[in-house]
Amino acid sequence: MRPVDPLAVPERGAWAAAIRRGAMGLAALCGALVAWSLWRDLARGGDPWRQGDWLINGGAGAIRRGPFGSAMIALSDLVGASPVGVVVAVQFVLFAAALAILLAVFARLLARPVWALLLTSPAFFVLFWAARPEAGMRKELLAFAAMALMFAVPARPGGGRLLLCLTSAVLFVVACVAHEAMAFLAPAYGVLFIVLVRPDRRAAAFRVGALVFVGAIAAAFWFAWTHSGTADAGAICAPLLARGADGGLCIGAIEWMAYDLGFGRDLLGDLLNKRSGAAFLLAYGLAGVPLLYLIALHDRWAVMLGLTVVLLVPLLPLYAVAVDWGRWMSLHVTAVGMILMALALRGDVVQVRAPRMWLVAAICLANLFWVPDHVIGLVPGGLMRELAIQVGVVAPPAPVVPGAAA
Repeated sequence: MRPVDPLAVPERGAWAAAIRRGAMGLAALCGALVAWSLWRDLARGGDPWRQGDWLINGGAGAIRRGPFGSAMIALSDLVGASPVGVVVAVQFVLFAAALAILLAVFARLLARPVWALLLTSPAFFVLFWAARPEAGMRKELLAFAAMALMFAVPARPGGGRLLLCLTSAVLFVVACVAHEAMAFLAPAYGVLFIVLVRPDRRAAAFRVGALVFVGAIAAAFWFAWTHSGTADAGAICAPLLARGADGGLCIGAIEWMAYDLGFGRDLLGDLLNKRSGAAFLLAYGLAGVPLLYLIALHDRWAVMLGLTVVLLVPLLPLYAVAVDWGRWMSLHVTAVGMILMALALRGDVVQVRAPRMWLVAAICLANLFWVPDHVIGLVPGGLMRELAIQVGVVAPPAPVVPGAAA
């Protein structure tokens, strides 16, 4: 018979306490680094990928991602601020909210220190975005924030639960409108919703709501598919230039709107080779093995493993159209990680085998020294290398062209 709260009594010992403090401290440091990267973006007038993608608009007519960017511009006009300033503010609020909610969850889960393997994983978005700033603050932030928000649902009564559920669902649909790739996270979102909310799946309200939700995502994806690009990226840039933006903001994601999927596949063919492919597989292995170890310590490990594998399948098409393979890996690890967290938080899975604490600590420490590249590959040095870059000890790398779906 399961205990009422399997996380109520934390594991004792010096190793366990050190792992808990270290993991939470590392997450706080990563959060500060991500926030600092946003401040740098604002000071530079915006990044052509990190903010530029959020500002793709309808200046050239109906185009994928355009409605979201047009809304950002309209909001900037309403509040009298620059479009870049509004995007940075929205990004900061969403990231801070998601991080605060998830750290509150980890504060409970780390009663079992093995969960530090997920929190410190270089493929989990917190450390990934800190170690590879060019991969952070992209539109998956909208989806991650929507998913994180659901962790607040179980503690809310009646009307509060409904409001949080609706807010989360609307935010996820917005994420799909903003970036068509987020639609591939819909199965993971659905699983997380069921685990945390425990809806009555026979109720008419749930079935109607699910139908509307799926229909909205399908409509967003259909719009993106049928309005995939434009021959005049300059028309997208024009509304931003008219509001004082620097022209450099338009040489990334906005310029990419003039290219078709064939261009992205050609770039993928150029960058994917035996060496880069092997580095990517090594990165996935380094991210996956500790996660498998975490899973193996739980009673319903087969359920956890099955979800991990099955929820990779919807993301596989992304690997065929863009070179942002590190981002797609992070989508998988982050989404599945949240589901595993939810299962443990709700008592659906319980740790029944004791980990080797020294091994958990060693893996967490090793995670500081590698990170998936945001494109195909692996970056040795990881977070420690990025910290060295920030303090001027190491020169920053040459820019890399991101993928077509970026």
